[in-house]
Amino acid sequence: MLRNLRWQIALAAAGIALIGLVLLFVSNRAFEDRPARGGQVVEAVVGRPGTFNPVLATSDVEIDVARLLFSGLTRPDSDGSIRPDLATEWSISADGRVYTFQLRDAVWHDGYPVTSEDVVFTARLAGDDAVGTAKHPLAAAWRDAVVEAVDATTVRITLREPFAPFLAATTMALVPAHIFAAVPIGEIARHEASTLAPIGTGPWRLDLPGGLEQDQIRLVRFQRHWDVTRRQPYLDGMTLRFYDGQAAALEALGRREVQLMGGVTPDALALLGDDVRQLNAVTGDYTLVYLNPAKVLFADAPVRRALGLAIDRSGIIQDVLRGQGAVAKSPIPPGSWAYDADVPAPTFDRTAAEQLLTDAGWVDIDGDGIRDRDGRPLRFALDVFAGDTELLAVAGRLRDDWQTVGIGVDVRPVGQEEIRTALTERSYEAALYGVRARMDDDPDPYPLWHSSQSESGLNFAGYADAQSDQLLVAVRQMSPEDVDGRRRLYGLFQARFAELQPALLLYHPVYTTAVVDPNLGGVQLPAFLAEPADRHFTARDWFVRTERIFGQ
Repeated sequence: MLRNLRWQIALAAAGIALIGLVLLFVSNRAFEDRPARGGQVVEAVVGRPGTFNPVLATSDVEIDVARLLFSGLTRPDSDGSIRPDLATEWSISADGRVYTFQLRDAVWHDGYPVTSEDVVFTARLAGDDAVGTAKHPLAAAWRDAVVEAVDATTVRITLREPFAPFLAATTMALVPAHIFAAVPIGEIARHEASTLAPIGTGPWRLDLPGGLEQDQIRLVRFQRHWDVTRRQPYLDGMTLRFYDGQAAALEALGRREVQLMGGVTPDALALLGDDVRQLNAVTGDYTLVYLNPAKVLFADAPVRRALGLAIDRSGIIQDVLRGQGAVAKSPIPPGSWAYDADVPAPTFDRTAAEQLLTDAGWVDIDGDGIRDRDGRPLRFALDVFAGDTELLAVAGRLRDDWQTVGIGVDVRPVGQEEIRTALTERSYEAALYGVRARMDDDPDPYPLWHSSQSESGLNFAGYADAQSDQLLVAVRQMSPEDVDGRRRLYGLFQARFAELQPALLLYHPVYTTAVVDPNLGGVQLPAFLAEPADRHFTARDWFVRTERIFGQ
């Protein structure tokens, strides 16, 4: 009997163990972890805001804060296309001059409703020089627009002429008329809503107003945001901690005093450890070499082509940038809705470069390694900003690449103001330069590459091509809603640019966000960053807490 009892106990124990195993198996298969609401994140930010007013925001950190606290009529999507935000919909007249926006039922952080008067006032502020300070890069597009409140929720905007990139300008955040309308325009920059306690409409609001002198600001979830039921942030709050330089910010990141940081350089990444999560996105900026067409040497087409063929762009990206770059095929970056992937990449072929130069009469007569023609050596000066160690290293690689085909280069490190003056006055020979494109979600290469800008504008390359001019004008005059048509014209411009090579495009820098907290999830970067603030596209999806739920 005792033996039977022991046997029954053993069977019972085995049954319990089996049930436990089954329950464990079922729980692992039936339950899953998902992001949960709650928790905080601290982000290191290099720089300090000088204003909380989004219309007056010009620095990266000011635009960071504006993007989180405020909203525009529209918002940029991850590829630069335009989506509704405070406006639910819009229509554009057949002649491309009149835009009519319908506002949604939304409120400011203080509970006041968003109305068409807010749009009218924001447009006035954007176009008024009496404000006495610099304004957001998108503000200029509003200067000549006539903005009218049709009713409380309908706005009509009339342009002097069709200008497709204007739709991207409607992503500029609105400011509250009920706060600022009674304030003299010259005092708005000093008003407490610009310097102490901003009132926005974004998914985040300022938690503890304390002014611009603080070392950090804390943002908390805005519970009355219009999209709260669908896209409410997981985090309870987000702290932006300000540092005066990248070195100090990186030290805090290395000590894990902050959980993430954007704009981390390749060299810094190597010092942070193997457990750092690295997120990359191609930027709209690009690095290039301007060749002054007014100089006799660069009026020689074979010389220009040979210079381009001799550059090992991939080698520069791997060795100097540690892989943090993308070869630039055109001024429009990969990831943009307007990018044409079929445009051929620049060719690296030193043999072809040497043959071009030889056929053009450039040969090394005296054996010094530098080609000559008509008693003149094939040598020029390359200006580069002395304060940028990365650009200095790139300049060194360019010099070496060109030396291998018999071209002599004197790298001239100069001050920022000196190189800017040389470009503006068109007095340089060649210049290695990083173009801060600020894509503004519409690539619009007109300011940098239309011939009308070649003498006193930003077309430092002196590019003058009738076909390119026609394309750049036509794409501006099309309806912004004709995305396919505009993409086609931008593609033709990119192909023409690649054919003529008005400047030697090198690479698009890659923007890197480093995450050091293994519990911080949901952080992603879009395909490309028009500006650093775009790293917060997915801020609503960031989470530090999870919960287990029964699977479907």
